[in-house]
Amino acid sequence: MDGCQAPENGARRADRQGKLAERIRYDVGRLSVRNLAQFAIRHRWWVIAGWLVFIVGSQAIAGSLGGANYKDEFKLPGTETQTVSTLLRNSGLDSQNGIDGNMVLHVNNGDLATPPASVVPALEGLCKPGSKVLEIATPWGGINCAGAGILQAASANHRLIAPNDPRIALVNITFAGGGSYDQQAINRVYDTLHKLKNNALEVEFTGDAFAGQRGSSGGGISPEMLGFIAAFIILAVVFRTVGAVALPLASAVAALVSGLGVIALLSHAMNVSTVTPELAQLMVIGVGIDYALFIVTRHRRNLLNGMSVPDSITLAVNTSGRAVLFAGTTVCIAMLGLIALGVSFFYGMAVGVAVAVSLTMVASLTLLPALLSFLGLSVLPRKQRRAIRAGTYTPSQRIGFWTRWSDLVARRKALLGALATALIVALAIPFFSMRMGHADQGNDPGGTTTRKGYDLIAAGFGVALVPQSIARFTTDDIAFRPIRPSPPSADVFLVFRKDETSMVVHNFIKLARRFLSQKRNLSHQISAR
Repeated sequence: MDGCQAPENGARRADRQGKLAERIRYDVGRLSVRNLAQFAIRHRWWVIAGWLVFIVGSQAIAGSLGGANYKDEFKLPGTETQTVSTLLRNSGLDSQNGIDGNMVLHVNNGDLATPPASVVPALEGLCKPGSKVLEIATPWGGINCAGAGILQAASANHRLIAPNDPRIALVNITFAGGGSYDQQAINRVYDTLHKLKNNALEVEFTGDAFAGQRGSSGGGISPEMLGFIAAFIILAVVFRTVGAVALPLASAVAALVSGLGVIALLSHAMNVSTVTPELAQLMVIGVGIDYALFIVTRHRRNLLNGMSVPDSITLAVNTSGRAVLFAGTTVCIAMLGLIALGVSFFYGMAVGVAVAVSLTMVASLTLLPALLSFLGLSVLPRKQRRAIRAGTYTPSQRIGFWTRWSDLVARRKALLGALATALIVALAIPFFSMRMGHADQGNDPGGTTTRKGYDLIAAGFGVALVPQSIARFTTDDIAFRPIRPSPPSADVFLVFRKDETSMVVHNFIKLARRFLSQKRNLSHQISAR
């Protein structure tokens, strides 16, 4: 008897699995926003499991490839900067297209007239194949990685010791570049030199090459975490129930973690800038919570109007979900529009952020309905849940502030429209006198290595120093100190400025153009590099 029942149970199980597979294929074949919501409700376990597999898989594959491979490639075709880069490369001065970083040394006692122990061997060790280091300038000698790769005392630059405090010194490291920089090589240099820090020697890093090396930030809360905390507080005040608060955050987290995994994979296929993960995080936190909020709010309203949980979710996704689909698609198109600018730096960033926003949109339309179906009435406050179950709930007839405000706008649309236009115009007036620039590393958080290095340079050399100057060029606006010689060339000469303020750059360009305008037989290009 038992022997006959086992094959029968197996046949029933296979039949049920076949019917389930057929139903899934049928639902998938009828995809629309409404059918997508019904699919997520009926197969909620499969949807949640699929998201978990996708999240774990994307992160695992990225990890197996050695993590993300972010690279900063910046090219502006047709600009003076790109013209200068090409000119240097064609003139045999491609090393001047590299990216510089500074190691800032500070000893507690004595001075840095002689190098601290282990510093020179560590610097010479950077001249190994694959390090991408071109040359190193120190107060005790120069190191040419294309040559012997050892310290040459004859090229010592004592000006790299701070005149205001001889306990502070700079080591300038030039990496190979030409517009595309190997961030992993820079990271390896940072990891090697950072180990030199001890109780007697402080080692910090500044400059463009080490801009992504934050180091310790003093244990503060990251901006992304602050965003989540702020969103949690706002949702808690508005919804007053754990389920309704948690679901928008859960949807955003799922999209964020999977999106970062996909962006890490993308970095192995194209150049993706180092700022892409931070931008993607901020975008996903913003739009992810916003999109989920649309659907959850509509779902709660449907439940209060007497709809069943499945019907309420379906209607919420079919209405607010369409707005999410439209808004998300618009954001993705806008981000991909950065590619049309022709700036290579934006290509990987635009694609990466568009992928992250797309996943946020998909999570709101699939994962969120599946989670809502599990919670049932738990998205409502306890008092409303009890009233709905008892059949005693009646919708509130109270007219709130926003209802009264919308009625006022409808009645006084011309007057309020004119006032709003005048306010917008007044707020836009400062735009016409705005001066563009970029923040220096003095604006980094106080505990980061770049901020510490900036403060040491300011204390020892002055706030306007960035040790890349090559020629002395003094006017009423700027004063530059010679740091290292420019490679000779028959028809190319370089004048380097060293500063940390955009106004000094602007004044330098005006001065150089005025100088070159007097040299009529001199072919030139000026680049604010």
